[in-house]
Amino acid sequence: EDVRGAQSEHLDAAAAIDRTAFPNLFISYYTYGSVIGLGLDLSLRDRLMADPGLDAVEQLLFCAERKTAALFSLCAEGAALLAGTSPDQARRLAEPFAAVGVAFQLVDDVIDGFGDKGRAAPGNDVREGKVSILVAEHLALHPAERHWLLGILALPREQTRDAAVDEVLAR
Repeated sequence: EDVRGAQSEHLDAAAAIDRTAFPNLFISYYTYGSVIGLGLDLSLRDRLMADPGLDAVEQLLFCAERKTAALFSLCAEGAALLAGTSPDQARRLAEPFAAVGVAFQLVDDVIDGFGDKGRAAPGNDVREGKVSILVAEHLALHPAERHWLLGILALPREQTRDAAVDEVLAR
C-alpha cells in the first residue's frame, strides 16, 4: 500500500498537534514525524517488492521528508525559540530547513554509492538492503531490472557479494 494510505492516521496525528497552544510540543511533532519516516524508509524495499506499481522515487522522497527533513526543521525551530522568537516565527523560520534535510539525505545516498563515508567500502546502502535515491532512480529508468535489483537488496548483508554491489553501482 502507498505510504500515504498506510500511515495516514499517524501522519494526521502528528499534523494535528497544536504547536501554537503548546509550543514545546514542537519536539514531539518532529520526533514523531522522524520516527514515522524511518519506519517507512526501513519498509520501503519490501513495499516495492510487494507492489510493482509504487513509484520508488516518490516513496523515497516521502520518507526523506519525514525522516531527515524533520531533524533539520527541529534544530532550526528549536534554535529560533531559544533565540526568543515567537512560536509562529520559529515555525516559519524552520520551514525551509525541511528542503535542506531532503537534500542532505539525497547527497548522503550518492556519497554512500560513490564517495567515502568513512565506512569499509562504498555501497553499504546496497549491502544493507536500503532503497537509496540511486536505487529509486534506477527503478524508474529501468523497470525491467526491478526484480534483479530488489532481489539483491533483499539478500542478507552477509550474503551480499562485493561483485553484486559493484554491479549495482556500475549500472
